[in-house]
Amino acid sequence: MNTTKKLAVLCMAAFMAVVCVMPSTFSWYAHSGKNSGDAFKVQESLIPVSSSSNFSSSKVTHKKVDKFGVGDTTVSKVNFASSSTKIQYYKSTFDNSSGSGDVYVDLELKNVRNNSGVMVGVTNPVVTEKGFNISKTPATNDTTRVYFIPTSNYSSFWWNTTSSSSSFDMNICYSTGSGDPVKEKMTVLSNTNSNFKDGATGATASYVCYYDLPNNTTSFFFFNHWYNIATDNKDWNRTPDINELIPGSVYSLNGKNIEDSYKLFNSTVKTDVVALNSYYSEAKLSVGGYIDVGLQKENVNNEENFTPDYYGTSISYSIPSGKQSMATVNTDGLITAHATTDNETNKYILLTTRVTGVLGDYIEKETKIYISNYIAQMTIAKNIRVKKGETVDVYWYVTNKLGLSGDIAAQIYWTI
Repeated sequence: MNTTKKLAVLCMAAFMAVVCVMPSTFSWYAHSGKNSGDAFKVQESLIPVSSSSNFSSSKVTHKKVDKFGVGDTTVSKVNFASSSTKIQYYKSTFDNSSGSGDVYVDLELKNVRNNSGVMVGVTNPVVTEKGFNISKTPATNDTTRVYFIPTSNYSSFWWNTTSSSSSFDMNICYSTGSGDPVKEKMTVLSNTNSNFKDGATGATASYVCYYDLPNNTTSFFFFNHWYNIATDNKDWNRTPDINELIPGSVYSLNGKNIEDSYKLFNSTVKTDVVALNSYYSEAKLSVGGYIDVGLQKENVNNEENFTPDYYGTSISYSIPSGKQSMATVNTDGLITAHATTDNETNKYILLTTRVTGVLGDYIEKETKIYISNYIAQMTIAKNIRVKKGETVDVYWYVTNKLGLSGDIAAQIYWTI
């Protein structure tokens, strides 16, 4: 066979291979599911408001079809008659042939079974797949805890354990950039630890104080109860201004005499004191499902620019004993759902996360746990443009990987 003929045969073989493997207009696509996000989304700011005044429900039909787009069974909901049915295909038709203008519509399902086996996908006009069975919402702690070690070398100056006013000795004053400075008493810890030193004497600190500053703090300083804030005398009984909030910071005075002890201080970051940077404010999952809300202290995945969720010596997760029939959590923060919260008064149960530091103090945050058998709304395709005088077909499917039966979605509907 000469070179020209060989080349022609190879080209024909390549063309036939492409034709044979090319999927039909409507076919199964093995895409991984996603826990959040819109199924079909474009830049909404560029989309005009629908202008058709006579586009109504009579212009929309939903049909159950086979995977090749053939079939004419009109439906209004998603129902699996048998648990052996693993996938069903649908075609929603938007007819704007007699409309007065273009319309942009959303195709949605209402009250979808909240189960990890239920996934919704679109093969035309865009290929995507989506499941909503779990989600968790990150949150940032709104305060940062700072620690202060008072000098005991001159007890009458920075610390007085015999005075009746000793409980007021350590204070903090902070500004947020608006309004008057705020003065607050610091919490005193008498738990000793050899890693915490009195800067003036070098001995193990007998006391450590802490306070949770709001994250919008622009500056702060420490002062004792002899400081006169009205005169703002920076040369007596107070530290200079500190203009940066750093999680895990421990401040100490290093002065060797009364005259300079107020202005010589340093700070260090200790990852064994309490700092909670981020957590989860809420989590949603289905009965029988699970979700991980565990926080990380160490950069276990060697991620660049890693910010730890917390500092401390231990972390624990708990659900009230009276609610553990609905959900349980293990030591790593993995929640398993056992019963729905749909009938609960507040529609959720609370998970408490506690981070404890080396000095025994702790920070707690709560996560709202929602457990439901149904998702109120699931978007199939969003912002579908149906031009004036045209008809658009949206091909989509619902999977049933865990063998459910009965109603999977109560209604198929659309909105302009």
